[in-house]
Amino acid sequence: LLSNAIMSKVLAMVTEERAMKNILLELLSPGGSEMLVRPYADVEEELAVVQDSLCFWDLSAFMRQRGDILVGYKRYRELPVLNPKDKRAPLGLKSSDSLVVFSPSDD
Repeated sequence: LLSNAIMSKVLAMVTEERAMKNILLELLSPGGSEMLVRPYADVEEELAVVQDSLCFWDLSAFMRQRGDILVGYKRYRELPVLNPKDKRAPLGLKSSDSLVVFSPSDD
């Protein structure tokens, strides 16, 4: 259920930027994308070559090729970082860390 506060923010976003309508419909509809926390270990081996210098932008491009939209990451035993400010800084992720993504629903 969407509260009135969320609905008013959604309407304001669509009013300011018409392109947001399709994105929000996808995210907020029952059959749309899901927000998931995926283990970084699932993709770690494929990224081993650039592991030390991997930044948010690089990881975002890689995840987009897999059909996911990277939103953030979560280090083991820490709070998630969503939409980091410095997207060019090396992440230094480990197998125990996770990725926060929007992924197409399996419906």
